[in-house]
Amino acid sequence: MQNIAYFLKVTVDKMLNEDLRKVSSAETTNISIVQDVEGKGLRILPITIDEENKEYVSVVPIPASAGYLNGFSDPEYIEELPQMKLPILNENKTWRVFQIKGDSMLPITSGSYIIAEFIRNWHDIKDDSTYILLTKDEGIVYKRLGNRIKETGQLMLISDNKTYDPYELNVDQVMEVWQGVGFISFDMPEINAATEPHISSAVEKLQEEVESLKNSLNR
Repeated sequence: MQNIAYFLKVTVDKMLNEDLRKVSSAETTNISIVQDVEGKGLRILPITIDEENKEYVSVVPIPASAGYLNGFSDPEYIEELPQMKLPILNENKTWRVFQIKGDSMLPITSGSYIIAEFIRNWHDIKDDSTYILLTKDEGIVYKRLGNRIKETGQLMLISDNKTYDPYELNVDQVMEVWQGVGFISFDMPEINAATEPHISSAVEKLQEEVESLKNSLNR
């Protein structure tokens, strides 16, 4: 029923209680966008819970990204995703972990996992904060956002890697919004040419201080 309502660009309540033949196309489109943005309409957000009725954190790895676009509102699909516990997260909120690919958000590397909080009201999107978006055309996207919903009905998507240009996205292309709060990465940083001299210098200075302390104690 939700899919039918989404296709018709109306709320489920309007579909059940009104004669849609009397509702104009412009009106239904406007209602659909307002409801999607503010989160007042019916949105299915499947979750998985443990024996104590506490939510698991569903993990969306890169191989599951394409399937998530079609299955994000399907409880059976969400249940099949990897599940984990992150006790440090607020239990009163819904969380997901999305694995990202590409270099557009360096220094966060491709293959990292973004810990994200579900955002129901998209007016709450904060400028210059990072978000996971589920979009109709691009699927899962991780970007820094500029909120232009009230002014133009759009979001500005900005990459931290400045070789990628910012671009605008109409809010009616967005299906889910999750705010990034942290990330998990298995790419350990390596010493590079810029940091190695500083580390060597710090080690040498520490050794000199130790020798000086030894000499003082031996006097």
